[in-house]
Amino acid sequence: MVTLRPANLDDMGWFHTLACEPTARALSFTTEAPSWLGHRMWYAELLGSQDALAWVVESPEPVGVVYVRRRAKDATISVNLSPETRGKGYGPLAIEQATSHTQTAWGLPVTAYIRFDNTPSAIAFSRAGYVYWGSATIKGHFTLTYRYRYV
Repeated sequence: MVTLRPANLDDMGWFHTLACEPTARALSFTTEAPSWLGHRMWYAELLGSQDALAWVVESPEPVGVVYVRRRAKDATISVNLSPETRGKGYGPLAIEQATSHTQTAWGLPVTAYIRFDNTPSAIAFSRAGYVYWGSATIKGHFTLTYRYRYV
């Protein structure tokens, strides 16, 4: 069973640990690991923003994080699972729940930007009901765009 728990200040270290994990960095749009100071500033903004939602993925212990950011016409979603839990089906379940919470809160379509070389992420979003929406270049990386099909 996978559940989402709203993130709080006590989760800052967990978010940072996952953000610094080598595979996550290699598949991110910014490959340099965030400094602790930079992460603290980013995390405080994330939790304090009216335009962001963040959760810890639990099963029953923490296995990852998901956060979304509201934009004018949609919300963007990011997910990061711990290395030992990747490929075990947690991703699609966490994505489904975060998408449902986001659409309930904001009533917006939810968009995922996935690096072209991150096939497992594209599969997880597809399994969660997202469909291919197009492509883009973000920070020099060819990117697949997936959007949740129901609003």
